[in-house]
Amino acid sequence: MGIFDSFKDTMQLLKNTFVVIGRNPAIFRPTVAQIIIFGIFYAIFIASIIAVYLATGVMTLIAFFGILIALFIIIPLFPYIKVYYNAAQCWIVYHTFTGHNISYDDGLKRAKENKMDIFVIGTIDIVLTWIANKLKERSNKGGIWVVVGLLLKLLAKGIEEGWDLIGHYLLPAAIIQDKSVREVLPDIKNIKNNVPGALVGVFGIDFAGNMLMSLVGYIYVILLIGTGAIGYFLGTWIPFYIMIVLIIGLNVVSRILVDMVKTVYFTIFYTALTIPMNIPEQYRAEVTNYLLYKPVSKMAAMPAAQMPGTAYQPQQSNPIAQDPQSSPAADMIPQGQGNAPAQGSNPSNQASPGPQAAQEQAGYSQSVDPAAVKLLAYIKHYRQQGHTDDLILRFLVQHNWPEDIVRKALEYRPG
Repeated sequence: MGIFDSFKDTMQLLKNTFVVIGRNPAIFRPTVAQIIIFGIFYAIFIASIIAVYLATGVMTLIAFFGILIALFIIIPLFPYIKVYYNAAQCWIVYHTFTGHNISYDDGLKRAKENKMDIFVIGTIDIVLTWIANKLKERSNKGGIWVVVGLLLKLLAKGIEEGWDLIGHYLLPAAIIQDKSVREVLPDIKNIKNNVPGALVGVFGIDFAGNMLMSLVGYIYVILLIGTGAIGYFLGTWIPFYIMIVLIIGLNVVSRILVDMVKTVYFTIFYTALTIPMNIPEQYRAEVTNYLLYKPVSKMAAMPAAQMPGTAYQPQQSNPIAQDPQSSPAADMIPQGQGNAPAQGSNPSNQASPGPQAAQEQAGYSQSVDPAAVKLLAYIKHYRQQGHTDDLILRFLVQHNWPEDIVRKALEYRPG
C-alpha cells in the first residue's frame, strides 16, 4: 500500500468520524452518560472535602468516609465504566457506519453481553497505567540517573501510547466480532495496512485535543487572574477556589470528549481494515484504498531466482519445482492446474499436483506479480467471515484487482 493511499484513507477516516456522529445522535449518549457520572462523583467528592472542614460531629466523620470511598472504590472503577460505555458506543458506531442506525439501549445491551471482555480490557488498562506511572516516578532522580530516568520516561510513554493504540483496536474487535482478547491479538498485525491511520488515531487526535486545550488554557489563566483579583478585593479566596474546581472538571470532560472521538475513529478504522465488505458501497471506496491493486511492473516479469534478496542460481532456475508449496508466489496457482485458471471446477475436489503440475506451478511463479501474493491472506480472512467466493471476487475486482488473478487465488487450496 502506497503512502498516498494511506493518506487518503486516513483523511476519509477522520471525515467519517464526525459524519457518523452526526448521522446518529445515539452515538453521543454514552459520552453524555460518562460526563454525568463523573459530574455526580466530582460534586460529591468536593462536597465531602468542604464538609470535612465546615461540618462538625457525625457529619465530619461521614464526609471523611465519603472521601475514602471515592478514592479507593469509585476512582478504581472508572476504567471499567469508561470501557463499558465505549463498548456501547463502538457497537452503535459500527451499525451506523454500516447503514443501520441503532439505539442507545441496543449499545448498552451489547456491552452487557461482552462484560468479560470489558473487564479484561479495563484491568489491562489499570495495570499498564500503574506500570507507566511507576516508571515516571522512578525517572525523577537526578545525578548519574539522568540518562536512566530519560529512558524510563521513554519506556513509560511507549507503554501509554502502545496501549492507547492496541486498546482502541481490541475494543471493536471484541464488541463487533465477539472475539475474546486472546483471539484478537493475532489480528493486530492488520494495523500495518494503514500505519499512518493508526498513528493519527493515537497521536493526531491527542495532539489536536491538546492544541485546543492550550488555546482554552489562556482563557483559564485570565479567569484565574480575574477571580483571584475579585477574591482579593472581597477578602475571600472562595471565587478563586471555585474556578480551580471548574477548570479541573472541564479538563476531565475534555478528555472524555477526546476519548469519544478516538472510539468512533478506531471503530471505523477497524471496520475498514477487517470487515470492509460490511461497509455500504457509497462509503467503502473512501476508506479502503489500501486494498487497491498495485502492480509491481519491474518485478512482474522477473524470474523468481532473480528477485531482490534472492541469489541467482543458473543451475536451479526453478527452485520451487522440488517443493511447490515453498514459495508464496506458487500459492497463486490452483492445485492440479497449469498456467490457466480452472473454470467451473470444484477446488476442494482437486487432486494433489504431480511432478508435471509442480513444474507448471514453478513456471508460473517466475512471472507472477508479487503484489498478488497478499490476496491469499485477504481471501482467507473474508471466507472466515462467511462471505462467498462470488462476493469476494466482485469486491476485489471493484478494487482494480485483475479478475484472472483473483480467480486463481480463490481456486487455490493448500495441500
